[in-house]
Amino acid sequence: MEFLPDSYWPYDHNPTTSQVNVIVAKFAENSFWPTGNNRASTLFFYAGCIFVAILYPVKTDDAPLIILSLVVMVAIAYTFRTILFMLASMPLAYVDDRLSKRKPELLDSIAPIKSLKIDHNIFISYRREDSSAYARLVHDALSPHTQAEKIFMDRIAIHDGDDFIDKITGAVLECQVLLVVIGPTWATCKNQGNEPRIMQAGDFVRLEIATGLASSRLVIPVLVGNATMPTAEQLPPELQPPLRKHARELSDSRWQYDTSQLLESLTE
Repeated sequence: MEFLPDSYWPYDHNPTTSQVNVIVAKFAENSFWPTGNNRASTLFFYAGCIFVAILYPVKTDDAPLIILSLVVMVAIAYTFRTILFMLASMPLAYVDDRLSKRKPELLDSIAPIKSLKIDHNIFISYRREDSSAYARLVHDALSPHTQAEKIFMDRIAIHDGDDFIDKITGAVLECQVLLVVIGPTWATCKNQGNEPRIMQAGDFVRLEIATGLASSRLVIPVLVGNATMPTAEQLPPELQPPLRKHARELSDSRWQYDTSQLLESLTE
């Protein structure tokens, strides 16, 4: 399980026997593995034919002898392929018999994983200097599971000539979930006056969160880049309630797994 990426191992860290059966059955069905029955078999068979033809070229004009030679060549190539596959499968059988013998019935041992779908409107709040790339990754992770218009991200949804404040205020009021992407410098980014931007009344991020809280939207802090939750002293009074909310951490080393857990929470 450790060598499989999350996209190929969707069963978390405690899979059932049926879930393991599905994975090993898929491994055994692999058409480029000795236990497969398609491309690998054909490839080694033709390679055997060519190998035999090079070693023992047929030098005769006698048609029956040519046909007999071809039959013998095919038989030798098939035997070569069979023996080679048996040798390759032996280590697998030693580890687990299910890896070396095709068992299609195991593929039906559990129901297919249902596709997760987000029904809520989601607003992604972030500070560009702090977590722009992370916010885009969160957007891209959620997008396949909902309609494009259900996820609001300013750089995608706001166009030239739009009133920025009207757009973000309207989008927050239309959303059911406000994801606040918090990176390492989210609370400490400063303006030209060397003051924390989050403490400024006109800060867009402050406006987004305050609007979401005032309208009773579900606000979920999302920590990225090894960030920690800001302290109460780093926030204006109206933004301090999020400190009492459960934060979702998206680790660089567990990105696929953590985003999948976030996705599941949004589909509940």
